[in-house]
Amino acid sequence: MSGTWTLTITAPCGWINANQREHWRVKAEKTKLWREAARTWARSERLPTGLDCVHIDALLHFRDSRRRDAHNYMPTLKAIVDGIVDHGLIPDDTTLHLSGPDIRVGDPRPTRVSYAPAGFVTLLIRVQLDPGRTLCPVCGIAVTVLDDGRLNGHGLHGKACAGSWAVVVSGGDR
Repeated sequence: MSGTWTLTITAPCGWINANQREHWRVKAEKTKLWREAARTWARSERLPTGLDCVHIDALLHFRDSRRRDAHNYMPTLKAIVDGIVDHGLIPDDTTLHLSGPDIRVGDPRPTRVSYAPAGFVTLLIRVQLDPGRTLCPVCGIAVTVLDDGRLNGHGLHGKACAGSWAVVVSGGDR
């Protein structure tokens, strides 16, 4: 399983900007739409579930090329991250499981289509590992490889997955 995924989410409504002073109900509806869109796109793109920790880079693609302060759109990214957590990519969006999102303004994508009223968000999702940890190439679970080559914290798939991993760790048959 690869440790990097790209997810492009078409804006379901206008952006949620930290400088906007909208009525709470309007903001709540936008948040709900962004969250549902992220969950739906993650499911349709078959993002994995049950990962331990990821890092997210976000590119915001607006319909025009006006100058923008990318961090004002953190409320939009918060709703997107919540939708990805709802999908099950990671258990929670605390710093234990999530690094980022790092936000950048991407190239403008001018479009007149009605299904992209505000633009797009492109996420680059990478597995983030602590030192001494690596990914199981079979299932994508973060595991710790002990000095003797045994796996610590990997019992989800039993001997089939651990046996495949043992060949990769040792570089040959075990």
